[in-house]
Amino acid sequence: RAFCDCKSLEAIEIPDNITSIENGAFEGCTALKIITIPKNVSRIIGHMPGGRGEHWNLLGGCYNLKEVKVDKGNKVFDSRNNCNALIDSRTDFIVAACGNSSIPTSVKGIARYAFSNSSITSIKIPKNITKIEDGAFWKSEFCTSITVDSKNPVYNSKDKSNAIIETKTGKLLQGCSRTIIPNNVREIADLAFYGVRLPPYLIIPEGVETIGETVFTSSCGIKYIKM
Repeated sequence: RAFCDCKSLEAIEIPDNITSIENGAFEGCTALKIITIPKNVSRIIGHMPGGRGEHWNLLGGCYNLKEVKVDKGNKVFDSRNNCNALIDSRTDFIVAACGNSSIPTSVKGIARYAFSNSSITSIKIPKNITKIEDGAFWKSEFCTSITVDSKNPVYNSKDKSNAIIETKTGKLLQGCSRTIIPNNVREIADLAFYGVRLPPYLIIPEGVETIGETVFTSSCGIKYIKM
């Protein structure tokens, strides 16, 4: 959190001798417009290969961030296809992103908190994504649209639900301000609507058996929930 909440910081040059960037280093830098990760950075705290990660998004709250780059000489991370996101090249997981990020079709997973507290307005999950970790899109308060490629074998957004649903279990992982919970949903995951701007009236279908913790925490706008 070295530069956390430095709201006047518009640009920063990270020298090549930096090898590690730690938890929430640029979180809340609302004026930051561009960031480049140098070639020798081999560790970004919050995501390690095979781990869940226990930290906030490195770029959380950077609402004006337009460009995220990784030096082409970096052997651990990349920002392929001008996606404006940080990708772990070893696992093909997005580990940190912003509102202007896109998800390349070559990516296989999205790490915990990768898009958390970002200004993303539309989430598009391609067919090759087979793992979305808990809270990947936590506090997506500006998101109004969620779609999952119809050929994705693990997740879906059927019936124009505007949600990410785990097909096998019927677990709703992430919703947005326009989510309509389908009848086949059996569980609403932790953080699924955390910080989301919800409509005044939300219907939870009879088929829902489990509602996780902090599902509706900080969800402004909601007044009534019908179950």
